[in-house]
Amino acid sequence: MLSDLVEITIEKTLEQRYAVKFCVKLNKTPKDTYDMLKDAFGDVCMSYSQAKKWHKSLREGREDVNDEARSGHPSTSRTDEHVT
Repeated sequence: MLSDLVEITIEKTLEQRYAVKFCVKLNKTPKDTYDMLKDAFGDVCMSYSQAKKWHKSLREGREDVNDEARSGHPSTSRTDEHVT
């Protein structure tokens, strides 16, 4: 089911962000952090640019690994109604 896939993807994303946070606490470089993520998560690993972004943000003091709230409409919506 699609909602299960989305949940798994969100879970894997958060796991990787926590892994980056752990690496930052160990003073790992962004490259070392990404290499460890690739070893641990394989094909579902975040991109190097995302790993660098999170590494920098967490190194600069960010504590929360969740996405920040955004304004505007959600990018997707779900309805059981058929539009004609």
